[in-house]
Amino acid sequence: MTLRDNIHRLVRPHMTRRPDGTHATVDPLLSQLAAAVHTSRGGRRDSNETPLPVNAAAMDLWAALDTQARAEELDRTGTARGTLGAIITRWETETRPTTVAHLEHVTLDIIDQITSLLDPPPKRRPLRKPCPACDQTWVLNSDGDRVSALTAGTHDAEGAMLPPSEYDVACSACDAVWTGQELTWLLQVIADTRAEDIMQAS
Repeated sequence: MTLRDNIHRLVRPHMTRRPDGTHATVDPLLSQLAAAVHTSRGGRRDSNETPLPVNAAAMDLWAALDTQARAEELDRTGTARGTLGAIITRWETETRPTTVAHLEHVTLDIIDQITSLLDPPPKRRPLRKPCPACDQTWVLNSDGDRVSALTAGTHDAEGAMLPPSEYDVACSACDAVWTGQELTWLLQVIADTRAEDIMQAS
């Protein structure tokens, strides 16, 4: 994608490919992010937390992108007037090759951050079994919740189911990863461990 392509996706309606293969026109990514700011987000369903009137994650991302874009524009032109969308639109007029290449990287990163927030990739499947490499079953995530150390990746970044030969299993406790034919061994180890647990409990 070129700088102009990236800017087009950020500030203008554009075509996108749906998971079923069809195409549709969608709002600019900056407009989608702005709309997401005002989407109410609450705490966990099992908590008594009051839902927030705004999506804090979207609001934080907007603020971070605005700060980043203004810093880039100050370096580029010595001024940072206008809205986030206006600043990014002005980058289309840039002609210096090195600056164009830099802004292409910056805008692609902005696109990735927005799409990751609006349409996060499918979650990995928790296996809830001890890792054969480090023997850890659980770890704490960034929220302090206990989660499975071993997880399986069964979908690609666009949400499509992968063929079994492309699955992977990873441990977030020790960073061990198994792919391809290694999964046959891993699944056998997990099955043997389960059988041992049953025998010891009987």
